[in-house]
Amino acid sequence: MPVAALLDLKKFAFLLPIAERATRVTDSNRTGKPGLRVLRRPLHGLRWHDENPTGIAKVGTSNTTSITRQQRANTEANTERTVSNMAIDLAVVPVAGRGTRMLPLTKSQPKEMLPVGRRPVVQYVVEELAASGIRRMLFITGPGKTAIENHFDFDNELITHLRETGGERFLEEMPELRFQRENLEYFYTRQRRQLGLGHAVLCARAMVGNQPFVVALGDSIIGLHAESDIVRRMVERFERDRADAVICFEEVLPQEVSRYGIAKPRGTAGDVFQLDDVVEKPTPDQAPSSLAIAARYVCSPVIFDILADTPPGAGGEIQFTDALRRLIQQGGKVLGMRLAPDVRRYDIGGFESYFRAFTEFVISDPQLGQAMRKHLSDLLERYGPA
Repeated sequence: MPVAALLDLKKFAFLLPIAERATRVTDSNRTGKPGLRVLRRPLHGLRWHDENPTGIAKVGTSNTTSITRQQRANTEANTERTVSNMAIDLAVVPVAGRGTRMLPLTKSQPKEMLPVGRRPVVQYVVEELAASGIRRMLFITGPGKTAIENHFDFDNELITHLRETGGERFLEEMPELRFQRENLEYFYTRQRRQLGLGHAVLCARAMVGNQPFVVALGDSIIGLHAESDIVRRMVERFERDRADAVICFEEVLPQEVSRYGIAKPRGTAGDVFQLDDVVEKPTPDQAPSSLAIAARYVCSPVIFDILADTPPGAGGEIQFTDALRRLIQQGGKVLGMRLAPDVRRYDIGGFESYFRAFTEFVISDPQLGQAMRKHLSDLLERYGPA
């Protein structure tokens, strides 16, 4: 095939912005040091090329991406800026967990890349966030997570292969690949030590800067096929009420409260309520409610200072829930928002919840759902009732 034909990608121009937004590349040749990452621009609007023409952000002994002294001075000079008027379009997506409860599936692939129906888990998370107006995704990664970066990257070899085999229409027609045409940016930084969710969020500090942001756990899908607007509603409430944080909650069975952080509402807990406290994994008789934290948060940047001062808890980890409790205790305005009754959270944290999620997504598939329901019905007749 002529070289010109291989390079002619005009038909797939909608994918080129993804190539231009490649944001995490090891640059050992240029610097002679491993662990350096290329970032096109910082997430909080600083002009990196003013003092750092290479665009390289150092990741050395610290757990977060460092910036130059001038950039840090610029950030500090902006701390007086009112953040309540800023449109929230940034989400921090922690995906650094090792997934040990799902071994051996997670031995060589991230649990966030496990398929649920037609998509990997983390793609549902990104699609949900994109539908709520989030345009910048900052993944907090760890060892063995490069498959996530590859999934959201531009794949020139795949396009060339599909063109040669006549399958290029798949890229344009498959709804499962629609995310590649979205105007989204992807950023990546490492959590170099597994010190808990709070520590993972703290790793985003240098890149987030002085702006409010969403936290969306990368192993939890909200809504069947990620059809949920909970993040949009949380952001709207955060901005309208000038809150310091908004936390998503779901109703769980009383016997399940010991597995979650549980809300202690101030007064009656309606669809939106103010929090008096969040109790981590209480016993059923000590639980102040049956409202469990459901993997989505909206936070002001003040949470970073609190996280930095939060001592390690169980297992030596910095717990995000502990930081939210301290925010409430210090007088911060922290709101809770319930998931709608018809919206479920699918937690891909263990085999049972994973199997349940996969089964429901398969039998509700627009094309194959009916056939899969028939197949399951036949299997139940063969194996008998539970």
